[in-house]
Amino acid sequence: MAWLLVFMTYWDGQIMTVGNGVFETHIDCFVEREKLSSEVGLGNGHFPVNMQAICMRIELPKKSL
Repeated sequence: MAWLLVFMTYWDGQIMTVGNGVFETHIDCFVEREKLSSEVGLGNGHFPVNMQAICMRIELPKKSL
């Protein structure tokens, strides 16, 4: 399992999402989410209206032999 940081915006009637990295732990993902909130938002994990970021648990595909 891993964690994917997903950044979402709602702009002009469109929903846009971007994957902002895959992390081994929830803590690592959340630290990056906090940094993102400082860069594009209000800091301290707060984002402006129409923006949000989440850490989503994912299962990575198994590598082929």
